[in-house]
Amino acid sequence: ELLKGFAQQTNIRAVRYYPKDQKPVRIPSASYKAYMPADYYRVDIWEIPQKNRGPKYEGQFISRAEACLNTSSVKPHPAAKFVMSLYKGDVIILLGKEDNKSFKEYARIAGYATTQNKLDIQPLFAAGTIHDWLTNTNKNLVSLFWPDNNNIQNFNSINVIFSKYNVKKVTITVDGRCFIR
Repeated sequence: ELLKGFAQQTNIRAVRYYPKDQKPVRIPSASYKAYMPADYYRVDIWEIPQKNRGPKYEGQFISRAEACLNTSSVKPHPAAKFVMSLYKGDVIILLGKEDNKSFKEYARIAGYATTQNKLDIQPLFAAGTIHDWLTNTNKNLVSLFWPDNNNIQNFNSINVIFSKYNVKKVTITVDGRCFIR
């Protein structure tokens, strides 16, 4: 009954609950629609060259409203090179070397920490937290790459991820084939 009364008052017919201290912003051309101002659609990764050092990687977070308006990201530096766009739910592969051994680790983008320039990366095979996955799975099937902590999120700096590992996007088809871009 409360939702029906709300719909009659505001002309908003669908409500999606976000457990944050945010208020939806009305869309003037469609009075029955609204969007959340801090809902980020994607992050564009840029490689910025630095004098006498390796490149620095920076993320530019694009809100859902900016994506709807087709506004492309702005180069953060004149010599910056676009690397890739990452969306929530994307699968990436991290390629690297540790102790003279090559390794590859599949991960998915679970979220963003926009103010800290970080990505929440989770194991591709984990359904819950990393800690639950590590404790409930056979030790021969899990990787030592992931930290064993009780945190729900695993935020890592974009600069650290892209500097330390060779990161590539992965497309997995419905029949399980992987295509690495």
